[in-house]
Amino acid sequence: MKTRYTILIIIVLSQLIVGCKKSDWFDVKSDINKTVPVTLEDFEYLMNDMFFMNVETPGLAEVGSDGHFIPENRWNSSAINDVERNAYTWSLNFSNLKVKDWNASYKRIFQCNLVLDGLKRFSANTDQVRYNSIKGNALFHRAKNYYDLAQIYAQPFQASSANSDIGIPLKDGIDVTEPAQQASVKLTYEQIIADLNSATNLLPSLPKLKTEGSKAAAFALLARIYLAMGDHATAGLYANSSLNLYNRLIDFNAVDINVTSMGRFNLETIFYAQRTAVYRSTWLPGIALVDPEFYALYDNNDLRKTRFFTVNSIDVTFKGNYTLYGEGFDGLAVDEQYLIRAECFARAGNTTAAMKDLNDLLKTRWSNAVNYPVRTATDAEDALRQILLERRKELLFRNLRWTDLRRLNLDPRFKVTLTRTIGGKTYTLEPGSYKYTLPIPTDVLQLAPQMKQTPGWE
Repeated sequence: MKTRYTILIIIVLSQLIVGCKKSDWFDVKSDINKTVPVTLEDFEYLMNDMFFMNVETPGLAEVGSDGHFIPENRWNSSAINDVERNAYTWSLNFSNLKVKDWNASYKRIFQCNLVLDGLKRFSANTDQVRYNSIKGNALFHRAKNYYDLAQIYAQPFQASSANSDIGIPLKDGIDVTEPAQQASVKLTYEQIIADLNSATNLLPSLPKLKTEGSKAAAFALLARIYLAMGDHATAGLYANSSLNLYNRLIDFNAVDINVTSMGRFNLETIFYAQRTAVYRSTWLPGIALVDPEFYALYDNNDLRKTRFFTVNSIDVTFKGNYTLYGEGFDGLAVDEQYLIRAECFARAGNTTAAMKDLNDLLKTRWSNAVNYPVRTATDAEDALRQILLERRKELLFRNLRWTDLRRLNLDPRFKVTLTRTIGGKTYTLEPGSYKYTLPIPTDVLQLAPQMKQTPGWE
């Protein structure tokens, strides 16, 4: 059964991403009638396939972020592909074909749509708990994939222009003959939020497995989304809702100094997802090096300095992934929710609550060989600046920094210009640049002429 489903999905998905000709669809229609899943067990299997649904999530946003670099003597290494080179230099100087982030995400979205479409055939006599879990997971996963794509291929959310800014194609249903159309940024985020709101009514408070959705995970993702949208009041409420369901933190004193990662499904993980290994500049030692100035921001009594990093001669590499190996974590975790709630408290002027959340997190990262120096703030502005710095130090290599750069660059207080020099050429990423939205893959545009290239990349 597993093999038949896999073959079917590969056939359909090979044409799905941009739509296919009717003849292509008719060629496989008879096979679909024989092999398409029909029972709750079938749909449950599709949603619980971790290596399809939770692995190889997008990574180009992390490639383009700051805090790490590729040494010049490794730039021409075969370990780095052309798509990665484009993202790293914020350019379109290299081939932009067969982009993993785009293709794999839309394959997962199709699988979610396949399940949601199939569930429509079930009556009210269905095993309701199981039905709700399957449907809730399909909605949650679809929302997560849409959100990840939006951080790369949709323009940054700005309420004043969201109705006209270009978002991503939204594929609803399994009709692969229907051409993909780009939605606006407003409609993109509305779809993501609607899916998650529906999912929260169906999912359990906590999952059986951390690869599954849950209310805690849906609330955590909604907090992340509203933060990206600049709706801090709502983001704080959802972070609080998630923490009310699950708020356990790792005591870094209990983590061995020689660990090679923070572990898959660790105590802080709310929902597990793992970035693609294709982009080696974000995880492979010798290619993904940490900026020494960034590493110097950590106090010697801050255990993240030894649990997150390895220092070899003068090179610093990151090892603190919430995964089993080097590939980056792209899921949801408790520490992020503390930082979201703290930021939202600070933005609301509640300095005391903001600093309490920050201290509750940081004291679990501090060596118990010395007294923890309780953080204080002179005012809400000071609290916000401290929280944003610690957010960067805590959530590095989590596929979050790119979105932070996009949203914080809208505020004159936090604008930054990024630069990189490769082969004697300097590349620059200015605040508000169109380059914060990556170009749609060339092969997608060739097959779907109805779609528009991201503004600025035409």
